[in-house]
Formats: sequence, structure tokens, C-alpha cells
Amino acid sequence: MRMLELLFWPLFPFLGFWMRARLGSASPRSRTAAVWAGALAGGIGWAADGTLRSLALGPWLATGAAWLAAAGYVLSRAGGDERIQRETAAALADLGKSVAALEREHANLRNELDKHERERGRAFHIYSLAKSLTEPLSWDSLITRFGDVLQKVTGSSDFLLFLPADSTGRLELRWQRGAWSVEALPETNSQKHPQWVSSGSETLLQVPLWQEESLLGLLWVRWMDASHPSVTDIAQIFEQLIIGFQKARLFDRMESLSRIDGLTGVLRRQTFLDHVEQEWNRGKLFKTPFSFLLVDVDHFKRVNDSYGHPAGDAVLSRMGRLLSEGVYETDFVGRYGGEEFGVLLPRAQAEGALRRAEALCGRVAAERFPIGFKEIQVTISIGVAHSPQDAGTVASLIEAADRALYAAKEGGRNRVVSFSSLPADLKEKPKTK
Repeated sequence: MRMLELLFWPLFPFLGFWMRARLGSASPRSRTAAVWAGALAGGIGWAADGTLRSLALGPWLATGAAWLAAAGYVLSRAGGDERIQRETAAALADLGKSVAALEREHANLRNELDKHERERGRAFHIYSLAKSLTEPLSWDSLITRFGDVLQKVTGSSDFLLFLPADSTGRLELRWQRGAWSVEALPETNSQKHPQWVSSGSETLLQVPLWQEESLLGLLWVRWMDASHPSVTDIAQIFEQLIIGFQKARLFDRMESLSRIDGLTGVLRRQTFLDHVEQEWNRGKLFKTPFSFLLVDVDHFKRVNDSYGHPAGDAVLSRMGRLLSEGVYETDFVGRYGGEEFGVLLPRAQAEGALRRAEALCGRVAAERFPIGFKEIQVTISIGVAHSPQDAGTVASLIEAADRALYAAKEGGRNRVVSFSSLPADLKEKPKTK
């Protein structure tokens, strides 16, 4: 029985180990103290029990050895667990630091990516806006589109555009948006690239528009955005603007060719009749008069038969210039068909129109047309009709001028006849020109 009681003390270290497990949320020092307390309590109990009860030496030492073995095992096990826990805690701390560092790096990368996305979005936006400048064909639509692009990119649609004059090549102001003091602009330098220029409290962007060695124009932009991007960031806008300029100039040239008769240099028939129609509508709306002249080259068939068709073409070409030079800039001259020309005199009174027709007739009669090594004289006949007194429609106005021209031909040619001066029977008489 005493031997069994002695075996109770070697179990105390395991009791301390069990208490350590129960203190799972306590501090490491408290958990270690519980193990040592169990081990020491078992050793003290073993020593006191053996001394007080005078046990036989053999069994007492045997149970002491059992206690030592149990205490050694428990303390070693507890120490190992504590070391593992410390190493685990240190590893977790290092891992937490690594995770935090990775999170910071991820956040930086995310910010960098967002920045690149914004820059890419802005670049694509600018590219889309710049590309839209190549869509318009006419100058007016191009300038309108450019103002819209500037408003979206700079916050302002204020700009000045200088284009070379046709004759001298000197830059002249062609378009202006916003309030500018042209005289106060900084002096233009010879740079071929856009650059920022300070003008008082304003920041201006000077953009010379070059195509190879040709200066297409000079652009001044008032920049309202607080940020001033690098010129390279917005250079594509002006590159596309140059393409738009080229298309507008080509379209202007093609439109001019489609409106102008290639031989005589005056308006083609349909373009000329469109102006007559517009003037008719304007006259009805505002109660304003105008005159229509129908001009025919006298004996033109004789010129072709005698000197050949190239000579006839030369006469028609010179005739177009003579008629255009003999009227005001606000008047219109068109080739009506063959050797016939039409002249539109907006807002002209009947008397004034007759005087101008007489002047044209005299101008042509005084001209000498070179044909090879000789010169010939050519005359014209002119029929004049006035709106609104001579007709109620455009077609009847042209018919009236045609009947007056018929009378001029019948009267001997090289003369001017007004429809209003015709007798009633001639106004209705069939024509046999």
C-alpha cells in the first residue's frame, strides 16, 4: 500500500502539464510556472513522504527515479512546446510583416496601374478628339469641330488662326473665337514646334502648322486648364489638324472645280442657276429687285468655221474674263450653254442694269481677240429681264431675258434689249435664233 502511495508523486509533473494545457490563453510565463509547480510539488511530496514515514530505501529511490523521469520528460516537453510556440509566433510576426509589405507594394502597383489607366484613357480621349478633326471636309465644319475639341481638352474654345494669303503668302487672320487683342500678341518666332508663351496673366499656346517645309498656318490657343501638359501629349491634335487642313483645302479646290467652268472661268450652269434661285427667294422675302442678263456671242459659229474650234475656245475663255471683270464682286457670271452666258445683278434697278449691260457690250466690242498671228473682233448681244416686273417665276424671268436676247439678235446684234421695252407681239412671238 505504501508503495502505491509513493507512485502518486511521480504523477504530479503530469498534473502540472495538464494545468499548463488548461491555461492556454495565459502568458507563456504562467504556463511554464504551472509545469514547474507540478514537477516541484511531486518532488517535494516524494521527499517529505519518504522522510516522514521512514520508507525502505529501495522503493523510495525507485519512486524518486520515476519522479525524476516524469519531471524531466514533462519539463522537456513543455520547453519544446514553448520554443515551438515562440518560433511560430516569430514566424507569424515575420509573415505578417511580409504580408503588410506585399499589401503596400500591391497598393503602390494598383495606384500606378490606375495612373497608367487614367493616362491611357486621356491619351485615347485626345486621340479620338484629334481623329475627329480629319472627318470634316469644309473649312467651316473643320473650324467648328476644332473649337469643340479645344473646349474638351483645354476648357476654352478661344483661338486665332492665321492662314497664308493666296497672292503674297503673308499670314492673315482668317478665324477668331473669343475676345483677343491681336496687336498685343507676343512676337512670333521661327520655331517649327508648339510652345507655351506667357502673355500678361494668360498662358497661350503658339502652334505653327508646318507640312514639311510649307507653313500652312499659325494657331494661337488660350489655355484655360490649370495644368499645362507637355507639347508631345497634345501634338497629335495639331498633327490631325494639319491633315484636316489638307482635306479642307483639297475639298475647297474640288468644290471650286465643280462650281467653275474649266474653259471660261465663270460659274457652271447649275451653280449659276442656284444663285438666281436664291436671289429670287431673297427678292420675294425682302421685296428687293434684281436683274438677269442673257449674253450671246454674235456669229460664234463663224469663228469656229473660219479659225477652228481652238480659236473658238480662246474666244470663250477671254469672254468669261471680260464679263467677270466688267461686273461688281457681288454679281455673278455663269456659262449658260455653248456660247451663251448669264449675268445676275442682285439688288440692281432696271436703269442701272441696262447701263451695266451697255458697258459690257461696249467692252467686248472694243476688245481684240488674238487668233494665231492676227486679231479679230467679236461682239455680243444681251437680253435683259428685271424682277419682279418682268416675270412671276424664275423660269419666266429667264424666258423673258431669252426673248429680249432674240430681239437683240433680230435687231442687228451687238446691242442690248430689255424685255420691258419689247412690243406686246414680240413678247409672245416664237423665237428662231
